[in-house]
Amino acid sequence: MTQNSKKSLLPDVTRFFKPMFGEGYSEYLYLPPQMGKTLKHMVDQESHLQDATGKTWPITISYVNGVLAFHKGWDEFFLQHDLSIGEILVFEHMKGSSCFSVKIYGTHACEILDFDEEICETDEDVGEDISSQSETSEVISQGECSVGTIENDGVIRYRLTELKRTS
Repeated sequence: MTQNSKKSLLPDVTRFFKPMFGEGYSEYLYLPPQMGKTLKHMVDQESHLQDATGKTWPITISYVNGVLAFHKGWDEFFLQHDLSIGEILVFEHMKGSSCFSVKIYGTHACEILDFDEEICETDEDVGEDISSQSETSEVISQGECSVGTIENDGVIRYRLTELKRTS
């Protein structure tokens, strides 16, 4: 099989990423300028964002200040996923589809997979009183990503660190 015939068998997929920063990112998300040519036919049509859990949110691509952006519906997706500055979203769109799959990476550089539960609300909520005689530390992993550390401070409690999402 030649290189050209292999290429034609692959689906036509466009991928891009967007870091969360700047003003207005909770109301709309500007798309990279290079995506204009690929997505301009989708302006003002309903599309969908699908997160890692498979849930979808309706969204509309519109021009905001002359630039293509996820607009109508973006605020709901933003709120439901508790997005914050520093997180990175990776989008994938297959040509001919109206759906964008979205992977969300936290400031800890690992993919966020659970959006239904708050990881840790306050530092006081993460301690659990347990008697112990020595100091220990254990790394908690999810796949290849280290997502936190359980530390025994040698006195009376265990503490979960490095897992709290920043807001």
